[in-house]
Amino acid sequence: MLLIVYAIALVCAVLIGASLTARLLSSHRRTQLAMSFVSGLMLGVAVFHLLPHALHINRAPGAIDSIAFWMMAGLLSMFLLQRVFHFHQHENVAECEAHEHDKAHSHEPLHIPSGQFGGAGVLLGLGVHALLDGVALAASIQADWHSGAYHSLWPLAGLGVFLAILLHKPLDAMTIALFAERRRGSKTKKHLLLVAYALLCP
Repeated sequence: MLLIVYAIALVCAVLIGASLTARLLSSHRRTQLAMSFVSGLMLGVAVFHLLPHALHINRAPGAIDSIAFWMMAGLLSMFLLQRVFHFHQHENVAECEAHEHDKAHSHEPLHIPSGQFGGAGVLLGLGVHALLDGVALAASIQADWHSGAYHSLWPLAGLGVFLAILLHKPLDAMTIALFAERRRGSKTKKHLLLVAYALLCP
């Protein structure tokens, strides 16, 4: 039941977040502040919530080394995924229109990087990203529940991971919206992409 509630909230965050985030994060500074806050929250949840769970569950000899290895493997995998597929672009198009000023250089219009795999790479990268979010959320709820600490507070199970994903989804939705706009896709195509992405995580 709790996972269903979380899933519905995440779908709404994607569908509503695309347009709302573009309005709220209308400047480069706001976008960077939002990304920094969400990144810090995700790192905090991983280190202070998920890592202790892993250490508590796995007490076998050499478990710490194994946990540390997989934690770094996950971190590096996501880093390489973003570098290869270039699927994160959170800049607002309106702010990046071409202009010149007295510093003797110009700013070109926003380019949505799509890496060596083109548009398919952007969508594939975001898709894998969303699926991993879903796995992390389900695993977090299960770990919290089996720890016994949340039996009387079941609505709080997996809350940290849920909030980290929830706050990040609007930024991903804005990436998809910007991608569709720069590719001159129709509004229908943009909405279909958002719906497809929204359904991946749950």
